[in-house]
Formats: sequence, C-alpha cells, structure tokens
Amino acid sequence: MRLTLIVNPIAGRGKARRVFPSVARCLDRHRVDFRTLFTEGPGHATELARGASSDGSDAVVACGGDGTLHEVINGRLGDGPVGIIPCGSGDDLAVNAGIPRDPRRPAGPGRGEGAAVRPRPDRRPGLRLHRRRRLRLDGHPGGEPPDRLLRGRAVYLSALVRTLARFRPVELRLEGDGFAWQGRAMFAVAANAPSYGAGMRIAPLARMDDGLLDVVVVEEMPKAELLRVFPRVYSGRHLQHPRLRHFRTRRVRIASSQPLDLYADGEYGRPLPAKSKRSPPPPLIVPATPATARR
Repeated sequence: MRLTLIVNPIAGRGKARRVFPSVARCLDRHRVDFRTLFTEGPGHATELARGASSDGSDAVVACGGDGTLHEVINGRLGDGPVGIIPCGSGDDLAVNAGIPRDPRRPAGPGRGEGAAVRPRPDRRPGLRLHRRRRLRLDGHPGGEPPDRLLRGRAVYLSALVRTLARFRPVELRLEGDGFAWQGRAMFAVAANAPSYGAGMRIAPLARMDDGLLDVVVVEEMPKAELLRVFPRVYSGRHLQHPRLRHFRTRRVRIASSQPLDLYADGEYGRPLPAKSKRSPPPPLIVPATPATARR
C-alpha cells in the first residue's frame, strides 16, 4: 500500500508539526511506502488530496485536526480510503470513530491492520461536508470568532459566552421523515456523530454507521437558562431538558425567514434554506482497536 500523508503544520497549535517526525519513523520501521505533503493555507489540503488521487496513492492520510480531514475528504471523495492521524485541538471525528488520540498509534492501518467506518458527507454539488451540520450561534449575524489564544473546549466556551451577549433567537422551520417543527430557536443541529466542539455530545444517540441524522433543536429560552443547562452537553444529559427537541431522519430541510448560514462544525456551508441527507463517502481507515472491531 502506498500512502500520501497530508500534514497541516499548524493544526493543534503546532502539534502536527511536532509529532510528525515520530509518526514518520514509525512508518519507516514498518516499511510503509509513503510520501509527505505539507499544507500552506486554507483549502490546500483539498488540492493536495485531489493530486494524490491521480498519482497512484492507495490511501490519503490527514495529519491534523477535523478541519484538515474535512478538506482531505472533499478532495478524495470517491477515489479511495482516507485515514486520520489526529493532531487537532478537538479531534471529535477521531474520537467518534474510536481512533486513539495518541497520534503515533493510527500508523497501524499502513500495515494492513485497519478497519473501516463510513462518516457521511453531504452530496450537494460543489460542497461535500463530512461532519455535523448545524445552524449555530456564531452563524447568527454578530457571531464572535474563536479566540485563537485558547485551546480545546475553552475556544468554544469563550465564543459561546461572547456571542450570547448580542444573540437573539431565530425563527426556524425544520422538516424531515415523519416530523415538522417550527418556532424560535437558539440553534439547531443535524448530526451524524455524537460530539463536536472538543467533546460536546450534542447528539449523544447519533451513530456514524446507521444512515440517519440526529436533529437536535434548542428552543428559545432565557440566556441564563441556556448557560445553566450547557454543561450537561458534555455528558449528553441536556436532551432531558423540556426546551430541547430530538428527531431522527434520513434527510432534513432547514429554512428561516431571516438571513442565516449553515455551518459544518466550523466549516462554512451555505445560506438557508438548505437540505441535508445521509449518503456513503469513501472509507475512513482507523486502527483495529476493540472499539472498531465491533463495528
């Protein structure tokens, strides 16, 4: 197997750059045929992944965070397996797929020891998003960008608190298989995996392999109440709150009378209205750990 490793040197505030030499040594020890390409800016990983698809690479491995993997999958979709060496701040997709966050351990698939799972992308022409799709607080006009001095959960908590100061609930309409909801909401999520935002289990019942989207709507509530309930998202107990709605569907349509944008876990998607559905992407190579052996 010939691998192309696409390394984002600034992922995880430089974590990918620091750990990559040990990953390369591990691959060399196991006589894996690989080459390394480094990204130089936003969107570059997608270009590199497209190039790798035309030069005979059997698989492309993203060495970075969820954003790097997002770009690689967009460049690789339909052209073979994609792997991940998690080196980001949150690495939610790796965690959801049962991949160890020790960035040296995922080298195992290069020796033929991997299993495969399938995260689901959106198939709208020109944009393929492999992660959670959501209308989020920072998609609202006036949303605050993340504080680049912080890491992990602190980034998202800081942005939430700063955005809430000016946030106003939005009018939404959602339609899916067997359900329709309309009203004022704080935000809405269509998830194909349990967590995002460095461990926020926004859709704790979601699975990457069941072909369904888990739609979670946080209805209008006082801001103080939202902040009180928010810590429960890390355990998934927030779904018990009476102002939350949970639906399961193969497809969902989201619309609003206000100008709002859709995001995919930090990646800009498109303005509303928008539709999303589950469909199969390329296999994602992961280590054959006990967590993945049961899939």
